[in-house]
Amino acid sequence: MNSAVKMRHTDDQRAEKLAELPEWMRNFPGMLVTVSSLEFHWGMMGQAIRNRREAILGFSLRSMARWMGISATHLSDLERGNKPWTMTRLQDATDILLMAERGKHQPLPEEKI
Repeated sequence: MNSAVKMRHTDDQRAEKLAELPEWMRNFPGMLVTVSSLEFHWGMMGQAIRNRREAILGFSLRSMARWMGISATHLSDLERGNKPWTMTRLQDATDILLMAERGKHQPLPEEKI
């Protein structure tokens, strides 16, 4: 197999792996650790989520964790790359961020802003 064919195959695999991510994350730099391993870089993924969450005024880690139905500690571990994101949790985070960005986020009753 020549190198051009091998590279195209790798690019196809990379595109297929990135297609698993929510659309807004696909072009975020560094999502894959390496092209050859096709593993997600959990720290970069968490940083992308944290950056987007922090850009929303008043949307705290605790608030997002409550909306996701997980503890703030667990979300913090995900955002720091200490735990891997499942595709379900990643989609939950994306949906919640979209809702918050559209101004539909309302604090939960026990939350103080």
